[in-house]
Amino acid sequence: MTYTFVHVLQLNFEPFEYVFQFKQQGQKTYIFDRVRKKYILLTPEEWVRQNVIAYLNEVKGASLALMSVERGLNFNQMSKRYDLKVYDNNANLLLLAECKAPEVKLSEETFIQSLTYAQQERPQLILLSNGIQHIYYDVKEKLFLEDFELFKS
Repeated sequence: MTYTFVHVLQLNFEPFEYVFQFKQQGQKTYIFDRVRKKYILLTPEEWVRQNVIAYLNEVKGASLALMSVERGLNFNQMSKRYDLKVYDNNANLLLLAECKAPEVKLSEETFIQSLTYAQQERPQLILLSNGIQHIYYDVKEKLFLEDFELFKS
């Protein structure tokens, strides 16, 4: 099968074991989303999102059952969509992730977009990633982090 360039693009994540599943329909390539449990059109942003999901699940210990992907939220009477949320076992929002395509530079503007969502959603952490660069931000402490833990022992 022939796939778009996206699935072979090496991203900057710690190694994980998950093997991505692809399917081809006509000229379009789809990737299986383990959270939504269905195939999703493979775009550069979706490739990053699926790698973030695998990373959070396998490296950071987040359960797929406690993740929510691309759902709507209302902000200032406008409908928006977040990329990924991770909850704890008590339904508290731990992490809000915003994923961008690898060619999209993570700028102050993209960070402010995440902070805007965080004002309403109130996560403990923000993860902003284009697959190459990752920004971790502790919302409560108002500081950037080198790394993070989702579940404290």
